[in-house]
Amino acid sequence: MIEFIKDYPAIFEAGTKESYSVFFPDIPGCISAGDTFEEAKVNAIEALSLHISGMIEDGEKAPQSSIKKSMQTVSTMSDRSLLVMLEPDQLLLTK
Repeated sequence: MIEFIKDYPAIFEAGTKESYSVFFPDIPGCISAGDTFEEAKVNAIEALSLHISGMIEDGEKAPQSSIKKSMQTVSTMSDRSLLVMLEPDQLLLTK
């Protein structure tokens, strides 16, 4: 049975033109990107969901979500960074 998975902080970094890269400070190695903010958000939710799903399949627990850690991370970055809370897609977690 899959436990309830809460929101995770994601840091969106603006790139050239309208593109964004995304990473999750609480989940090392979980990264994503998109040509627009909306595309980056959709891709980040998918990456987050699949990453956590893989962890659960491997018998690991989903990582704790730490907004404090993420706020500290984003405060050291450029003013082109944005902290957004994202919820994993529950349907992808059950596949």
